[in-house]
Amino acid sequence: MSNEKKGPYYKYRSLKNFARFVDILLNKRLYGSTYTELDDAMEGRFKHPVGADQDLLAMIKSEKESYYICSLSKIPNSSPMWALYADENKGCCIELEVTSKQWETVDVKYQEHMPNINNDVKEIITTKSKEWEHQQEVRFLKKFEKGKRNQRFMSIKIHRIIFGLRVNDTDYRLYKKLISRLDDKIIVERLQWKDSALGYEE
Repeated sequence: MSNEKKGPYYKYRSLKNFARFVDILLNKRLYGSTYTELDDAMEGRFKHPVGADQDLLAMIKSEKESYYICSLSKIPNSSPMWALYADENKGCCIELEVTSKQWETVDVKYQEHMPNINNDVKEIITTKSKEWEHQQEVRFLKKFEKGKRNQRFMSIKIHRIIFGLRVNDTDYRLYKKLISRLDDKIIVERLQWKDSALGYEE
């Protein structure tokens, strides 16, 4: 675990929720989810013996739900992630730096089996099946603080936005113009088949 490295990281996302995309651009922030809001139904699962103490299980469940999670990747060139999280290449990938100091950085651990009940709760919510290893995921964690507003949001600095192969020319020009008006320091690019840096070949 470390709080030192702040980027660059990558956020793959669809453009279907355009208001959320604009919010990211305007407010330079990402949304933190609870583990139950994440895509994988196996998130937060752990092994425990039959007849395990119910009070202990309830305490672990409560502790898991007390964290906000923001999931990022270390790479912009994952074809499965472009398909799954960026609307089958009709979305984008945001290259960013995390500027919030209140979020803890944890590299996701990929393993064959679910973590044990004796593991730390943070380890439980940052362990995934090895079938997800291609994601090279990093999770930013923040504990819920009662009475604080907007604590689900993590501040970021956006360096580059890469639009997918299936974003049409008209939409791409519109997105590029919009981003330039909002922040002309953000680099806007399109994913290219022959871009060897992104790992694509004909």
